[in-house]
Amino acid sequence: MLNDEACRRTDDLGWRTDDAVASVLEAAATDLAAGPHPVILENFPGNLPQLDLIHDLSRRHRLALGVLELTADDEVVTRRVRERRVCPRCEPDLHAPASVKPGEVLRCALCGTPVLCRDTDDPLRHALRLRRYRDRLGDLAAQCRARGLAYASIDASRAMDEVHADAMQALSKLTVPSEPSLFARQE
Repeated sequence: MLNDEACRRTDDLGWRTDDAVASVLEAAATDLAAGPHPVILENFPGNLPQLDLIHDLSRRHRLALGVLELTADDEVVTRRVRERRVCPRCEPDLHAPASVKPGEVLRCALCGTPVLCRDTDDPLRHALRLRRYRDRLGDLAAQCRARGLAYASIDASRAMDEVHADAMQALSKLTVPSEPSLFARQE
């Protein structure tokens, strides 16, 4: 059983701590291994200890693993964060972007509740989070490759349908090799 308090721990910028991440993933690993579909972990791994954790879990539970990076310049990311809204009624964890009614930008399209800025989208906090992410990205990409993990990068500053198509193409080029814990690119 998951310790709810351990799973909620965050650092000073609102990211889940490594022990919180470990608690959730360790508990979910058996279920992930039994599922027939790929699992996508958004904004993850965020650092080398988290990469080590998922790499170890993939080997122990024979889970396929690959990393897909979505890229956009700071201006695009900052604009999207500034415009992002959440519905406190339809999405109580306040992380899924709300669908808003056309012409009624401040109301949820599903329930009509006023939408809010996400608490972690404070401009200063976001700038610090983005900087930390950018600072860690090179090491994460290099270590994925060093571990033999497939690593693909997609320009996410384009229209969502283009990003989706590229992501699906990247996923279709991944396959489970003879060692079932890793995805490898098909050439």
